[in-house]
Amino acid sequence: MIKSKNDVSELAAVDFAFGARILDAFREVDGGHGSWHFQQFMKRDGKDKVFRGEFLEPKEFVANLQAYMKQAESEGKRDYNQATLPAVYYYRDLSMASADPEAGNLVLRDTVYDLNLENATMLSMVRMNLTYKVVFIAPDKPTVERMAMAWYFKIANTKQGGHKFQVPYDVAGERMQMDCTIFDPQTFQATSVSLPKNEQRLFALECEYEVQAPVLYGESVTVPDSIRWQLSVDPCFDGCHVHG
Repeated sequence: MIKSKNDVSELAAVDFAFGARILDAFREVDGGHGSWHFQQFMKRDGKDKVFRGEFLEPKEFVANLQAYMKQAESEGKRDYNQATLPAVYYYRDLSMASADPEAGNLVLRDTVYDLNLENATMLSMVRMNLTYKVVFIAPDKPTVERMAMAWYFKIANTKQGGHKFQVPYDVAGERMQMDCTIFDPQTFQATSVSLPKNEQRLFALECEYEVQAPVLYGESVTVPDSIRWQLSVDPCFDGCHVHG
């Protein structure tokens, strides 16, 4: 029997999966080379490398990052002597658009069965075009450039699928892995959002990407518990940390 109650999948799950792809880029880089700042960056856990949060400028991010780390140190969760920078933060613009249905990106309705073929779920899916911005920030130019290049080489390697990542959903209790795609990954363009010389010495590069991701509509469409804990709201960032 097909049930009539429906739910809509969370785009926050796509946010997390995109952040995990950023972390993947640094897992493949030798952390024993580069500047001292870069080597210290590579030694950190994923949750202290990549952050999600919307900030007007890098200076605002740094202020929030320092406050977060100070609070964590007071709670005994980290060593505050560890450097706060370099770091990466990213965010998704609230605007979005559906993909071209004539290109085969729109699936109106389909029936999904569980593994025992006993329960059916009427599932709808639409692919949405989302816009993400990624900001690399460091105390010196060589470090911020190395970070940006590590990310670029990851996603530009389309033969190895570097421009694709998966987001997991639970649909009526069954796990589904849905593909997301970063558009035009081999074109690299980074805008300097560094602070002026008369302010705090801070170098930052901002990159913008369009990502096509699925949104599901059906009975019991949820984010799996295995990643939901990583989407917890942090009072300092109004977003989630990416754990890895």
